[in-house]
Amino acid sequence: MLKRFGALILLLMLLVNKSYVYAGTPIRFGVYYNSPLIIQTPIIFHPIEVRYASGKGANEEILATIDTHLLALKADQDSAYFQSLNTWLGIAETWQMPDWVLWVLAISIFFIIFSLISSYFLRLRVRARTINLEAEISAHKRTEAVLQEKTTQQESMMESAHSLMESLDINEVLERISRHAKKLLNAYGVATYLLERDGETLIPMVAIEPGIEDQILATPLDVQDSYTGQAVIKKRSVIINEPEQDGIGTLIPGTEDIPDERVLVVPFILDGKVYGAMCLNRLGEGFRQEDLGIAETLAVFASTTLKNARDHTRLREEVAKRERAEQKIREYADHLEKMVAERTYDLEQAQKRLIRHEKLAVMDDLAEGIGHELRNPLGVINNAIYYLNMVLPKSNENIRECLELIQSNIQKSTRIVNNLLSFTRIKSVERIPVQVSVLIPSVLAQNPAPDNVTIDVDNCIHLPSVYIGYSQIEQVLGNLLTNAYQAMPDGGHVTLYCEMSSEQSEKPMIAVSVQDTGAGITSENKVKIFEPLFTTKRSGIGLGLAISKRLVEANEGWIDFSSEGIPGKGSKFTIWLPLESEL
Repeated sequence: MLKRFGALILLLMLLVNKSYVYAGTPIRFGVYYNSPLIIQTPIIFHPIEVRYASGKGANEEILATIDTHLLALKADQDSAYFQSLNTWLGIAETWQMPDWVLWVLAISIFFIIFSLISSYFLRLRVRARTINLEAEISAHKRTEAVLQEKTTQQESMMESAHSLMESLDINEVLERISRHAKKLLNAYGVATYLLERDGETLIPMVAIEPGIEDQILATPLDVQDSYTGQAVIKKRSVIINEPEQDGIGTLIPGTEDIPDERVLVVPFILDGKVYGAMCLNRLGEGFRQEDLGIAETLAVFASTTLKNARDHTRLREEVAKRERAEQKIREYADHLEKMVAERTYDLEQAQKRLIRHEKLAVMDDLAEGIGHELRNPLGVINNAIYYLNMVLPKSNENIRECLELIQSNIQKSTRIVNNLLSFTRIKSVERIPVQVSVLIPSVLAQNPAPDNVTIDVDNCIHLPSVYIGYSQIEQVLGNLLTNAYQAMPDGGHVTLYCEMSSEQSEKPMIAVSVQDTGAGITSENKVKIFEPLFTTKRSGIGLGLAISKRLVEANEGWIDFSSEGIPGKGSKFTIWLPLESEL
């Protein structure tokens, strides 16, 4: 057998003897099977009676029985076994596998078995290593998760710090720190308190807890009888995971006692001074030391920001107080300046009135003297001229021209004397209703425009009556027209305009304006325009506008003017006269 089957049978025998394997029939005999696999089995069994063979030393009774049957079958040449064995041996003799192939197969099988064994042990090692790696990966993942959580907490705390530094309003700072703490510590509720100056009471500033926020904000805490107060007294953070065993908590009115409530309190302390405290709670899960560290970090941020906010508030109050004081000083200074200005104005007006009264007194005396000393001589001279005109021959034109010149100047002198007397003797006015549509044509008829001056009258017909002294206002308008004509020696245009106006009074009045296109009034002359004896003309003594102003005011009216002082744009004088219906 060894000769025919070589190393293969040797290997198989070795395995059977070591009881590592059992040899069995690979096929059922009875049908000739022309295949190399048949010769790979060294022991051929009857397909019905024998199914397997055991290793050496095992199942000896079965082997003995097999040997007995085999001997009987081998002796009987007519048996199927003998015929099969004979055929099989014949096949084996006709075809024999070369030795080198057997060696290759043996070596291949050896390496295959070695590879399988190595692979098995390698898989064991790989599996063990895989289990270790999986454990390490799980540990790394847990560590990474913890680090990620820490990183997230650090980022959140930095964000909280940055958010706190953005505001110096105490209420806003407390609101922000409360919301950040609730989020970072996964708290159910949070309440933030400020310590009163007496150090005995905690005032609730912020409450974030569903359903009882109003009750918390309405209930100050006694430092001696509350969890929050104990943290303030001890100046350190407190974790209370078993509140029912402590017995010092204060139940907020309007709220219910929660058995599984867990409490964490951190005081706001900076430089040894307590500013307040923050109380957080959870339901069920207790607080850990890690939570305490986070809460204390937030409390440091909050304490610094609170101090800055309080300093800012105090500084702002001081600034506001100083600004109020400065405002009072400015108001007092303005009041003093106003008083000084009013006093100065009163003094200036008093001085002007005094000067005016002195001028008027002088003018009264002058007018009385002139009226007495000049009017009579002027009357005598005028009578003499009248006599000379009667007796002298009319053919002497030179003499007659001289007489007319003398008479003209006498009339002018008489008007000056009359103006002086009128200015000093204006006392009261007898006023009557006068229609503007009658007054204006009469004034224009008595004061016709020169040939080189055009005049327009606008809106002076359909107006209410005015209540005035007729002759006095007629004199005023005549004076204004004369001044307008004289302001345009080279010709120009005059506009006389009437309108209803309430510019100078709460009650409506009739405004009559005289506008010329002359040279206008300079800035330095505007303040003197209504002063007596002020004139810019070569002729005249400067009483026209002064008398006009007094006459208008005597009629309870008002006179004013406007002028840009630019040649061609002229001046505009306006008088306001009271309506008959407003009296």
